[in-house]
Amino acid sequence: MIILATAFLFHMFLIVQSGSNYCIGDECGLYFWGIHSHDSIWHIALATVSFKQYPFIVPTFAGGVLSGYNLLLDLVIYLFTFFGALPLFVFFKIIPILWIILFTVSAVILGRKIKDDVKFVAVFLIFVFFGGSYTYFLTLYHNGTIDGSASVLAMQSGLMMTNVQLALSFTVLLFMLYMIKNAKFDLWKVLLFCILTFITIGLKFYGGVIAVLLAVFYVLELYLSKKNFLLTFKYGLLIGLSIVGSVLIFYNPFAAIESGTVLIFSPFSIVHSIIEEPDLIYLKDLVLQRYYLQEVNPMSPRLLAIELFSATLFIFVNLGTRFFGLFYFLYKLIKRQITRFEVYIAASILLGTLLTIFFIQKGIWWNTVQFFYYVIFLANFFAAQMVYTFLKQRNRIISVIGIILILLALPINIDIIKGTIIAPKGYVSRSELEALEYLKSQPEGVVFSSFHYVDKKNARVFDDSSYIPALTGKQSYIDDLTQLALVGVDYSHRLERVQSLDCRIFHEVNFIYYKKYFSSEYLKKCSSALKEYKKTFENDKVTIFSNV
Repeated sequence: MIILATAFLFHMFLIVQSGSNYCIGDECGLYFWGIHSHDSIWHIALATVSFKQYPFIVPTFAGGVLSGYNLLLDLVIYLFTFFGALPLFVFFKIIPILWIILFTVSAVILGRKIKDDVKFVAVFLIFVFFGGSYTYFLTLYHNGTIDGSASVLAMQSGLMMTNVQLALSFTVLLFMLYMIKNAKFDLWKVLLFCILTFITIGLKFYGGVIAVLLAVFYVLELYLSKKNFLLTFKYGLLIGLSIVGSVLIFYNPFAAIESGTVLIFSPFSIVHSIIEEPDLIYLKDLVLQRYYLQEVNPMSPRLLAIELFSATLFIFVNLGTRFFGLFYFLYKLIKRQITRFEVYIAASILLGTLLTIFFIQKGIWWNTVQFFYYVIFLANFFAAQMVYTFLKQRNRIISVIGIILILLALPINIDIIKGTIIAPKGYVSRSELEALEYLKSQPEGVVFSSFHYVDKKNARVFDDSSYIPALTGKQSYIDDLTQLALVGVDYSHRLERVQSLDCRIFHEVNFIYYKKYFSSEYLKKCSSALKEYKKTFENDKVTIFSNV
């Protein structure tokens, strides 16, 4: 119960406090912490803007069609609005509570299914809620502190759960794994498996790939157990339809492939930083050798050895204690003690690792690291089994080793909490909230607010985000370049127009949202174009011009 209570308080602290009004010092307004000041705001914008027409639209790029992006949770939040619920309240208050209940229940049920022992379930819960990497050793070595260790490489258990879509996909994955552990293949179980696969794909592309692998193995095992080709074909067809249906509904794949394939083969790109970056495991001579061999002999066995060494370091530092759990699985494999359930887990870990190491992603090249989030999550199973085996030994030394391995997985959570408290916060002042509320009440139209691309000197972190569409329900002309890159929008020409102070833009939008800390150079240059606008709102922070 202590573990569950701690997990509840820990994760609610990281999530629920965002999206609420606070006064911190003299600054009163709407606050967002951590990834919620960007990623979560994007999802609120999707739920508020994108589903007003079909094909679904990009909230931060007027005229853009949304494709290649997981939309299920955003669509659910949008449906809540028909019952009068505000997207901010649903995202930050309702869904996190539902998630932690479902996740805890599914983790406990599956943990007991694996090993019906309180000690094993407790160890498993520690890893899935608090398991961390060994990056704190790197920050201790370089800086004498663990501060910043949580954000050095891939997100760990504590931070991963703040990504609401990711956390929900883990929950559905736990239910899928429970069904796999049960090994029952009647029609109703297969239909439930179809639903879970459909949901996982809709929640997260990366988790969807893992779900598809589990589904393939599920169908293969179904055939091996039933030895009935027609029955296997019927059930396999149902699962296949759930996969195809989820992709078609949530990803608009035909539009997505117009901007190129999502994954691009580029072996070892993501692991190079582990020996290149001074704040990681900097191995200058090895890096120089790699560059040299890439030029003169790209097929060199030595080059392959360097790449594999880098990949091993990447996996070890990211997995932390869980890395030793993989060796525990290999030990059981050699001893021929592995179960069919562990084969599912191991195959998923292997697939996620290979996709992370051998591919980069269109738009944001390093985003394939999200496949590794699922590797980290699934590796918790083997880590928990290993530590539990150590703890139940009568040999005190081995038991102490088990306790040490748990303790080594926890320090990064201190940095997560400290980082949440002191990290830059997304903040919308009450004066600006007043302006946004006014804009929300106006007729439909496109908003231009992109003065931060012109006056970079005065730009603030929160400017290039989706908060204006999220809080007004109106589409922006161009904003949030990171998300535009992720969904495959080519924004370069439009951005160049803004940066060159192209006055014709003001004939293409309906509202101008001008924050007064920016230079007025753009407005002065385009004064003739602004004659068709009226100043309809002004306070100490914002001026709004309208032509509707």
